[in-house]
Amino acid sequence: MKIRRSAWRHLGAVCIACWIAACGDDDGGPTAPPPDLVTFESPNLLPEGLEYDEERGLFVVGSASRGTIHTVDDAGNVAVLIADPGLATTLGIHIDRNEGLLYAAGIGDNGGAGLGVYELATGEVVRVVDLSAVNPAPVQLANDVAVDGDGNAYVTDTQGNGIYDVSPGGNAGFTSDPMLGLANGAEIYDDDVLLVARVGGPLMSIRLDEPDFLEPVETDVNVSGDGIVFTPNGDLAVVTIGGPADVILLRSDDDWQSATLVGTWNSTINTDTPPTTAAIRGDDVYVVFARLFVTGNSRYDIERVVFDPVE
Repeated sequence: MKIRRSAWRHLGAVCIACWIAACGDDDGGPTAPPPDLVTFESPNLLPEGLEYDEERGLFVVGSASRGTIHTVDDAGNVAVLIADPGLATTLGIHIDRNEGLLYAAGIGDNGGAGLGVYELATGEVVRVVDLSAVNPAPVQLANDVAVDGDGNAYVTDTQGNGIYDVSPGGNAGFTSDPMLGLANGAEIYDDDVLLVARVGGPLMSIRLDEPDFLEPVETDVNVSGDGIVFTPNGDLAVVTIGGPADVILLRSDDDWQSATLVGTWNSTINTDTPPTTAAIRGDDVYVVFARLFVTGNSRYDIERVVFDPVE
């Protein structure tokens, strides 16, 4: 596995400018608060993955049924961003804001694990990497993707029980380990630690400069996770699978050798189906309800998470 570490007047003017920026938009009107709920419709879309494009102010979702990638605005309008025949399914997605790229993990057109890389602004295909060539597992499911500061991508395989590492040029490797069985959500902390949520738990930690360092994160609650995302203050929001809440919030003070439960959240709107993954919009966490196992569904929700603190 390829790993790396890788004068008063002016003050008054600044204060006035800051006040205007905080209280209004470019047209001088009031800034709209972030929505609590965005509902959108698209028949059988199954939007398992979620991101937020800060530049355009749009949510971005994948499609477990079509392999396409779509934008969703706050009014619930859906538009196709990427329609690449190289991917039959798109699950986890990740926006690399520094490079302006969007990564999508899923199933390729050959039925094996695949990773698509696209220009975020245009949807142009940069490359589609066939991950199945480096994984001997007969059943594969590329589920989520995280990207480090050098552009190396790390892709979980929930069925293939391991993690792919993909260089910026598209060269892929694969690491399989029983401790990576049912690997699901992935996030990178401080460009040094890869955290992997597993179905059934526990949360796993991999030091990117130490290929052999793979161990569970010690937690005061079992972390059976789906999608995971770091909040702006460095806590980890975990969308759970059969956990103590729909989403839990973990905090670590030792570089994710251990973590403590500090917040929980349950949806009061979507009580019949769990969320699948989370994304950051400004200071807020949002989750998407993909309704993966609801046949004939066309309505989906993106909901804002407000954590209840755990004392």
